[in-house]
Amino acid sequence: MAVPESGEGDPADVALPAAPRCPNCLALTRSLYCPLCGQKQAPPDFSVRGLLRELVHELVNADGRLRRTTRSLLLRPGEFAQDYLEGRRARHLPPVRTWLITTVLLFLVLGIYGGPMRFGAMERSELPAIADIGIETGNPTLDLLLNARVQRQLAHFIDDPRALGQAVLDVAPQLGLVMMPLLTLVLYGLFPRQGFRFGHHLVVAMTLQGGAFVALIAGSAFLGLAGLARLAGADALADVLAWPTSLLPAAMALQAVLALRRIYGRGWQATLLRASVLLLVYALLTVVAFSAALVIAFLTF
Repeated sequence: MAVPESGEGDPADVALPAAPRCPNCLALTRSLYCPLCGQKQAPPDFSVRGLLRELVHELVNADGRLRRTTRSLLLRPGEFAQDYLEGRRARHLPPVRTWLITTVLLFLVLGIYGGPMRFGAMERSELPAIADIGIETGNPTLDLLLNARVQRQLAHFIDDPRALGQAVLDVAPQLGLVMMPLLTLVLYGLFPRQGFRFGHHLVVAMTLQGGAFVALIAGSAFLGLAGLARLAGADALADVLAWPTSLLPAAMALQAVLALRRIYGRGWQATLLRASVLLLVYALLTVVAFSAALVIAFLTF
C-alpha cells in the first residue's frame, strides 16, 4: 500500500467548500430556506414566466390561509384564537392582519350601504331646521367661538350631507384602535386564566371582533343581493335573501359565547354570565365610540 508523501492527502490540507450565507441576514445555511430569517435561498427567476409563477404561488398560499381563517371565524368560533395561542399559527392569517383586513372591509361595505347614503337621503327641506342649534357654556367668548364653528359646519352639512357620513367612516376606524385595548382589559378582568397575559387576551379580542366583522360583512352582502333583487322586481327573492340578516344579532352573540367557552374552557353558566357582561360593555363602548366619531367628524369635515 502506497503511503502518501508528506503533505499529500492530509485531511487537514483539504479545503472544504465554504457554507453559503443568506443574502438577507448573512447567516450560514445549507438548506433551501434560511433557518434564521426564513428567506428562500434559491435565486429568483426574473423571467416573465417565473414572476407569474411566483405570483400565482403566493396568491394560492394566501388564499388557502384566508379561506381557513374565514371559515374558522364564521363556522368554528374560537378555533382561530385557540390555534394561535397553542402554537398552530401557520394555518391562519396573523390575528393583527386579520383584524385590520376585516376592519377595512367592514367600513368599505358601510361606505357603500350606509354612512354617507343615510345622511344623503335626508330631504333638503328638512336640513335648515337643524340650523337653530345653539351652544351655551356660560362663557360668552367661548359661546361665540363655538357657535360660529357649529354654524359653519351646519352650512357645510346642508350643502353636502353625504360628506359628514364619509367623515364619520374616516374617523371610526381610528377610534376602533382605542376600543381594542379597552375590550382586552374587560376580557382580562372577566376571564382570568393562569398563564394568560394581556397579549393573550388581546389576541382573543382581535379574533372576537374579527369574527363579528366577518358576520356583518356577510350580512351586508345578503342585503346588497336583496337590493339588486328588488331593483329587478323580484320582491319574493329579495325577502328570502334579506331574511338571514334578521338573525344576525343573535348569531353574533351565540358566536361570541361559543368562542369564549372554547378559548377559556369554562362551563356554560359561567361563560354565559361573563359573555353577557362583555357584550353589554362592548355595546356601550360602541355607542360611545360612534358618538365621539360623529362629534369629531362634524367639527372637522
